[in-house]
Amino acid sequence: MCKSLKHDLDIVKHEIKGAEDLRKPIRKNNRNNSRRAVGFLDKTLDILEKHGCSIIPYIYIKRPCKSVNSDSLYTRSVQHLNFQFQNYLWQENDQGLVIADSRNHDLNVRVSHSVFTQKFKASGDAYPNVLEMPVYGHSENHVAIQMVDIICSALLFPISSYAYCTGYVFNVHVDVKYSTLQQRFSKRLRQMCISLMEDNRAVSSLTIKDSIGHRSVELF
Repeated sequence: MCKSLKHDLDIVKHEIKGAEDLRKPIRKNNRNNSRRAVGFLDKTLDILEKHGCSIIPYIYIKRPCKSVNSDSLYTRSVQHLNFQFQNYLWQENDQGLVIADSRNHDLNVRVSHSVFTQKFKASGDAYPNVLEMPVYGHSENHVAIQMVDIICSALLFPISSYAYCTGYVFNVHVDVKYSTLQQRFSKRLRQMCISLMEDNRAVSSLTIKDSIGHRSVELF
């Protein structure tokens, strides 16, 4: 693949998929491929930590065999992200903007409008430090979106699946080998979370909604 590049920066067009390129090798028995995937995740976190990046994880543990409205869940998640981001910006006396990974046009419009109604409601702006409604980009054009996708699909998802779904869900998404990711990366991910003040106490931005056992973030 690299030999076909006309310029080094063109590599951004080759997106590494968390499920296929990183999670799958960790599940399989090829030690070299597994080490390569873990090493890639190590280096990804190194870059984020070097530049002082923070994360606001919102993790929903779905109850087995129970359907959920994915559009509604995504809308609530984006609203939660804006709420937490607003709290952080207020603490830092700063302003910011949310750039999200594009889903589809209709969903993008509905989600942005849901934030619009909260910013311009009669009782006042819910996100005064967030400058605009969420704007949407494509991962081929935004390295940061690619890195967020890697964090979500190759770290947050498998760690949460292993921690909260073991014994309840029996498929490829819950694998004992993901315990390696939990042992190696859970502490680093926690340290990257934003610290927010709620009721005069510091609270981590890591949020987990466990609909199976209603367990706390400590299990993560």
